[in-house]
Amino acid sequence: MCGWTPAARGVLPPPDDSAVRLHAATMGVCATGATAAVVVLGHGLVRGTAMRRRLAEWDRAWAATEPAWTGRNV
Repeated sequence: MCGWTPAARGVLPPPDDSAVRLHAATMGVCATGATAAVVVLGHGLVRGTAMRRRLAEWDRAWAATEPAWTGRNV
């Protein structure tokens, strides 16, 4: 008998070295892409939050400064 189960029984032989290397490279590329996506999305969330807070602070400062600046009572 051969060293492997015959394909007639529905069992495929193990992948060869090139298939294993291709799978490993594909998983590496996917992991790198997923990591980059998490970093970019996290950066966007932090930047958006910081921008909203900064604009709210500017609005509060302008509400206090506008009457003196424009000469209007708001």
